[in-house]
Amino acid sequence: MVDNLNPLFNRVRKVNRNLNSLIFSWNHDYGTNIFSKDWDNLIILDSCRYDTLKSITNKNKSSSIISRGSSSYEFVKNNFEKQLHDTIYITTNPHIEKIEKNEFFIIKKIYDEYEDSFNINERRTMLDNLRKESQRMVHENPNKKLIIHSMIPHAPYISSEAENLRKKLSEEKNITFVNSKGGRGANTQEKAKNKTNPNKFYSLLGAAKNGYISDNRLYEIYKQEVKTGFNWGEKLANELDGKSIITADHGELLGERLLPLLAKEYGHHCNIYCEELRKVPWVVYPSDNRRNIIASEPVDTQHTQTNIEENLKALGYKN
Repeated sequence: MVDNLNPLFNRVRKVNRNLNSLIFSWNHDYGTNIFSKDWDNLIILDSCRYDTLKSITNKNKSSSIISRGSSSYEFVKNNFEKQLHDTIYITTNPHIEKIEKNEFFIIKKIYDEYEDSFNINERRTMLDNLRKESQRMVHENPNKKLIIHSMIPHAPYISSEAENLRKKLSEEKNITFVNSKGGRGANTQEKAKNKTNPNKFYSLLGAAKNGYISDNRLYEIYKQEVKTGFNWGEKLANELDGKSIITADHGELLGERLLPLLAKEYGHHCNIYCEELRKVPWVVYPSDNRRNIIASEPVDTQHTQTNIEENLKALGYKN
C-alpha cells in the first residue's frame, strides 16, 4: 500500500487513477444525461454521495444514477451540451462561468461574500437565499424548468461539529484553514503564507489526508453535512410546484483506497471514475401539479447579492 506524499507516490497515484478509471468505464456506461429524465425541479447537492444519502433516508425512496462527471466541471461540460431555453439555472457553484451566456433561459448566480466561508450562520444564510430565490423564480416563470445547485455538502463543512474540530486543530496542531475568498478566511491568508506554518488546508479533507484526523471522523462529519443538505433539499422539493428530483453532480472520496494499487484518495477530481464519485442519488418527489414547460428567448445572466427577503414578502411568501 502506498500512502507517502512524495514525487514517487504522486506518479504511482496518477497511474492508479488512470487504471481505476479504465476499470470503472469498462463496467459502466457514459452516464445519465439529466435532461433525458422527467422533472420540473432538479435540486443538486454538490458532492453528495449516494451511499451516504441512502444511509440516512428512506431506502425505498432513494435510487441512483451514474453521473457524467467526477467533478462539477465535468458534470457541466457533459450535460449542458445544447441550448436549454426552457430551463433556469440558479447556482452557488462557480463552474457555471464555463457555460455559454445564452445556453439557459436565465442563469441566476448567487455568489455571496461568504460563499467559501467557514462561518456556520453565513453559509446557512446562503442556503436560505438560494431557497427563496428558487421560490421567486418559479413564481415569476411558471413555464420553465428549474435547476437549483447548492454547495452543501461540499466542503468547507458547516456543522457545529466541523466548526469545533477546526478550532481544536488550529489550537492544538497549529493548522490554518484558508478560504479562497474574503470573510473570516481572509484574516488567515497572511498566516498561511508564512513558511514556518506549512499546515494550511482549505477544509477538513486536507487535515484527514495529512493524518490529523481519522477517515472515520471525517466520514461522520461529512455524513452530517449530507443530512443537512438533504433536509434542505427535501423541504424545497415539497415547497415548489411540479415534480422535483434531488441528485448530485458528483460524490466525494473520503480516504478510500482505489484499485488496483490501493492508493488513498480524498475530495473529487476530473477523470477519477469510481462509484464514490460517479454514483449519485436520484430521489423523486412526484406531483400531480406539473408545469407546462415552454422555451423562450434567453434573458441576460443575473447576479444576485441583494436582499431577497423583501422581494419574497412582496410576492406573499412566508419567511
